Amino acid sequence: MPKSQASDSFQTTSLLPMAIKAEPSLLATLRRLVEIESPSHDFAAVNRCVEAVAEMGTRMGATVRRHRSKISGDVLELRFASRKKGRPLLLLGHLDTVWPMGTLAQMPFRQGRQDGEERIWGPGVLDMKGGVAMALTALEILQQAELLNRPVNYLDPEKLGILFCGAVSVAATWVRLRAFLRKRRSGRVAQVLAHWDEPSPTEFVEG
Repeated sequence: MPKSQASDSFQTTSLLPMAIKAEPSLLATLRRLVEIESPSHDFAAVNRCVEAVAEMGTRMGATVRRHRSKISGDVLELRFASRKKGRPLLLLGHLDTVWPMGTLAQMPFRQGRQDGEERIWGPGVLDMKGGVAMALTALEILQQAELLNRPVNYLDPEKLGILFCGAVSVAATWVRLRAFLRKRRSGRVAQVLAHWDEPSPTEFVEG
């Protein structure tokens, strides 16, 4: 087996127990985000969720930059120090949901079993607060393992960052967001949308 493949295999094996151990933290982060309702067109509500993620990023040692908007929720940029230089990775996510304010009262965050599978309910668990919680938890695991080797950055080649858009469901936001991203993706190795599409082993569902 080539040395690089052996190293990747070792890192994956060593990270798996950490990921399993981090599941309660992941679910706590998800619950916090879900219980901050953030309908796309309620900018004040979306920004309360933005503030919560900014606080989480600060706790993780990120440099936090908040781009204010009058036509949507704010855009949040998080940058984390990386161990090595390299072509960075851009992670994208959004914090708004399609669910109207008050949905939480009828569909509260809860865990349970359905059809023999472990599931989680709540407004936004799938689209896409589950993905946001996953991205933050994965970065925290890499920090703890001292394996944060590739920068994911916008402004500084030795930083790692995540961009969370306050609202992607407001059409006018797209023009502004696309221009914003063009300035930050030059030289990036990849651009990733941290969406939870095929969850396993815990399934995140809505409704």
